[in-house]
Amino acid sequence: MGSREWRRTSRRAAPPWCRISLALAAGPAAIALLTAASPSPTAAAVTGGLVITKQNPAGTTLGGARFAVHPGSPTGPQPVTATTGPDGVATVRLAPGLWCIEETAVPAGYQLAPTFKPAGAPAGCYTVEAKFVPVTVTDPPVAGTPTPAPTATPTPTPAAMQTGELRVFVTDSAGQAVTAPGFTFNVSVGAANGQVISTVSTDASGSAVAGALNPATYCVTETGVPDGFQLAPRYSPGACVPVTGDPTQGRNPTTVIVANPASASPTPSAAPTDSAAALASPSAVPSVPGRTVTAQPSSLPVGALAKGLIGLGALLLVVGAILVGLEIRRRRRAAAEALADPDLPDVRYDSTIT
Repeated sequence: MGSREWRRTSRRAAPPWCRISLALAAGPAAIALLTAASPSPTAAAVTGGLVITKQNPAGTTLGGARFAVHPGSPTGPQPVTATTGPDGVATVRLAPGLWCIEETAVPAGYQLAPTFKPAGAPAGCYTVEAKFVPVTVTDPPVAGTPTPAPTATPTPTPAAMQTGELRVFVTDSAGQAVTAPGFTFNVSVGAANGQVISTVSTDASGSAVAGALNPATYCVTETGVPDGFQLAPRYSPGACVPVTGDPTQGRNPTTVIVANPASASPTPSAAPTDSAAALASPSAVPSVPGRTVTAQPSSLPVGALAKGLIGLGALLLVVGAILVGLEIRRRRRAAAEALADPDLPDVRYDSTIT
């Protein structure tokens, strides 16, 4: 049997109920495919709408106002209803197209005479696209009803900026407090070469304070010291420090410690000896009755004059010793010659000469 004949035979043999079952099984699947491929146009289109704000002429928002929003015209069928909440706002989600607002009820004390802003064309009609359109609806109050004044919003008072204090405390090189006043300092802002905003001096407590400083970095530069100290400061923790706002009003200042070495004390010179003092003193001049004599001090330096006199004395001693020696030799020679020649007069040796 050929393939064509077998197919024909099979088709003839298939009973009707098989075809019905196949159609029933394929139908829901086809419907599901069509539904998935073609989403609901209404659900996809609602991406915008109207935001309606109800207020009085003074700008105060009003809750409880009701609206009917018609499609296509102010009298379009099947309108969407909306009511403003306590904040005076009603949000209506709408499909793209032309929508017109009709106010149907107003809060107590107001007339049903709406004014739309923006006005729209025609009045109260707006084109909605893929966004929300804001609309303000205003109604006048009923005659004789006072319009409540808008609540004034108090302007917040800016908080006063807290300032800080910078205290300079002076010590010696060993870290001991120095109570001598007179150390002066320049206080500059930002850097050591910045603008000088204050000049302070220490008092008997050994400290000086620069107050009412806005929070920033401040630098201390020592400009003067009292007697007994060198202008060679060392700053701790540093010459420049950050000063922050001090809520304690000066009880917690930022402190910079400045250490200064003491001045080198001069070494006292040795007291002059009596002889040097005598040489340095004015020459003694005898007083003469009826005559005033002024003693003139020596123009030579005391040290040079003393050394000269000492040298001169030593020279005189040597010369004297030589002369004494020559005289002793001469006399001994004369005595020896007298003993050798009897004709010479008797010359006795003087034993006192040694």
